[in-house]
Amino acid sequence: MAMLERVLQKLLPASADAAEREWLGSLLIAAFQNGATDEAALVATMDRKAKP
Repeated sequence: MAMLERVLQKLLPASADAAEREWLGSLLIAAFQNGATDEAALVATMDRKAKP
């Protein structure tokens, strides 16, 4: 859980509201459950999702 929290804090903009935090948190949990189990893999997964 601590690792997911670190990644969440790393990826969230300072202006994020509760809905944005919850949305990103759910994406991180889904990525973790799908095999991205270290910080670098989680960040890379989120970067791929954010790119058009």
